[in-house]
Amino acid sequence: MKIINKEIKHVLFGEGEVVSQEAQRISVRFSEQYGIKQFVYPDALGKYLKLYDTDLEMVVMEELHCKQEQIKDEKERRQNQYDESIATEKLKLKVEKKKISRKSKI
Repeated sequence: MKIINKEIKHVLFGEGEVVSQEAQRISVRFSEQYGIKQFVYPDALGKYLKLYDTDLEMVVMEELHCKQEQIKDEKERRQNQYDESIATEKLKLKVEKKKISRKSKI
């Protein structure tokens, strides 16, 4: 969602305006005292920034929710992959122990 030129409020820096936007970063111009600051998009909108346009804020929050779900799914996928590799290694060790046990009986 494009939010360039939209008014925004930061919890510390106060009111500002989005002056540029990249895939995962936005730049916001605040008062002269603070200047231009960069934030991770859309993550910062869930914590530090709030758009004045409530309809747009809802859309961005949905983007944030989707991103968080993707991260959660990826973590679960990696954990499952790790668990499967551990189980495979344990099975290999068990098989090796049985082979050694059979050889020692002969």
